Amino acid sequence: MTTTYYLLRESDQQALTKCDGIMDERGLAYGDGFFSTIGVHDGCVLCAESHRERLVRSADRLELSFDVDGVMAALYRLAKDIQEGILKIIITRAPQEVRGYGYLNQCAQVFIKSTASHIYDSVEFVSDVPCQKAGRAVCLDERVSLRTPRFVGLKLISSHEQVFIHKALLDHQKSNSGIAEGLIKSTSGDWVSGTMSNVCYCIDGVWYTPPITDAGVDGVMRRTLISKFNIKARKLTDDDLKRISGMFFCNAVRGIMPIDALIMDGGILQLSQHIHTLPSNSH
Repeated sequence: MTTTYYLLRESDQQALTKCDGIMDERGLAYGDGFFSTIGVHDGCVLCAESHRERLVRSADRLELSFDVDGVMAALYRLAKDIQEGILKIIITRAPQEVRGYGYLNQCAQVFIKSTASHIYDSVEFVSDVPCQKAGRAVCLDERVSLRTPRFVGLKLISSHEQVFIHKALLDHQKSNSGIAEGLIKSTSGDWVSGTMSNVCYCIDGVWYTPPITDAGVDGVMRRTLISKFNIKARKLTDDDLKRISGMFFCNAVRGIMPIDALIMDGGILQLSQHIHTLPSNSH
């Protein structure tokens, strides 16, 4: 049996260009894997332990086998090399000697992208976490679907929903450059996260974050902040929105993204509760 791979370019659909066997990569063909994006500051991996926990947890759920300690050692070396910037890691199941979706073994392959960049210039750090300047958030119409137990909370390669959710945010940002993030619902009707982040909110002086029980990503920064501060798990409903006095989004690269106003149906809610009021877990 002879197999040949071709790339058909839109600019010249009459020309078939031979290419390598990337079509057999399960990450491309089936989205069979997960990824993580990592901030690097002063030569160190931010939230390193939480990133390691994500590798272990995701590998277990997706039945992937790789040397976690070896991967972390590689990330530490790359962080030291670039000093400041972003590392992105994608872990997929290795090509299988089987036709179709199934697999015969748990062998994984690890791809790492290293980008040196001064992303934390002029960024304040709060309890070793980067904290961006305040911006606005907008409530979006796009929703994320509910997940089955195996996939709840994982940062999956197959992120087609986020493609359209983030496009909706970009459309809003065209007319309002002050918008930093978008708040989105799950198909159950609860508000669950941002387009590329988790969300935390304050009601009556208490800080909460939506639980990751059936939708959303169990973010590295979310876990880190819950370990550092007294943030409780609580659903965020439509009725809650006008009661909110503070809000921020968070992810592993940008850290904390404070929100000073929430744009929603019926107007703009001004938010005054500052993230510096976050109570420490040590008290």
